[in-house]
Amino acid sequence: MNLDRQARELLRGIRTYIDTLPEGQRLNALLKFVAVMLDYLTREQVLSIRAEMIETYGEENLTEALNLLDGHLAFRDLQGE
Repeated sequence: MNLDRQARELLRGIRTYIDTLPEGQRLNALLKFVAVMLDYLTREQVLSIRAEMIETYGEENLTEALNLLDGHLAFRDLQGE
């Protein structure tokens, strides 16, 4: 059993589901997903989702969310993770 592979498949499945939501609901669903999963995602996954969010929704629409992600990553750095 490859847990890393299974986790990637689960994350991909959740993202696929979010992409099926009406356009007006996608950002909110993605933000909730990231908030819940933040402690479980790798730094690379957080950065990948962050970049995708900016590309899709624009930085000006994500100020608070980006501050949360950046703060979380900085906190991880302070903890040495």
